[in-house]
Amino acid sequence: AEALGLKDEGAAAIADYEDRVDELRASLGEALEEKVSVIRFLPGQIRIYQLDSFSGVLLRDLGFDRPENQKVEDFAIRTGKESIPDMDGDRIFHFTYDTGDGEGDALAEEVLNDPLWQSLSAVQAGRVHEVSDAIWNTAGGILAAQLMLDDIARIYGVECGLSRGRGRGGPSARPDHAAGDIRADRRGSAAAGPTAWRPLPVAVSRMRHRRARSATRLHLPALAR
Repeated sequence: AEALGLKDEGAAAIADYEDRVDELRASLGEALEEKVSVIRFLPGQIRIYQLDSFSGVLLRDLGFDRPENQKVEDFAIRTGKESIPDMDGDRIFHFTYDTGDGEGDALAEEVLNDPLWQSLSAVQAGRVHEVSDAIWNTAGGILAAQLMLDDIARIYGVECGLSRGRGRGGPSARPDHAAGDIRADRRGSAAAGPTAWRPLPVAVSRMRHRRARSATRLHLPALAR
């Protein structure tokens, strides 16, 4: 951002994100004690996401607890239907990556209708939520982080103030069509992959390079592996 003359914009975007995290954390209160599980369906594979992932960084910033197998400084467990019992939590967020041939969607449908999945405590309690693959994993960057905060606030029914600059052309503002594209592409199709709009050029760095502050890492590309 500094090399491109956008140092001030980058700092403002990070401050905006941190302010919204603080506000949402306070609103969530005891809900943060839930062990939230994050699952992704994609062709031929299921992933159980851990701390060193895009969604993992944001959930940790908010203060959510995670199941023991996800409370690990790693990216994800790559597995299949045999690990359905290991996907449980107090609440489950799941998303699907499909390349357009239907294989990702088919796997998701197969798992979600499996008796083992239906027996999970989160499923039994009605605390399972399908979210956007583009927002929670593939797109990365400030835009996706802000939309993920919106998702969490909506799911938990709490307030989370709008980011500064939305609709005002400020540092966190983004084209309406870009937000719409990411929101609409819940299945994380190839169209929402590497070409997904990113609001700040700092996104050219890799999220895997650790930063002293996890909030900074959220503005880098998701590890869509």
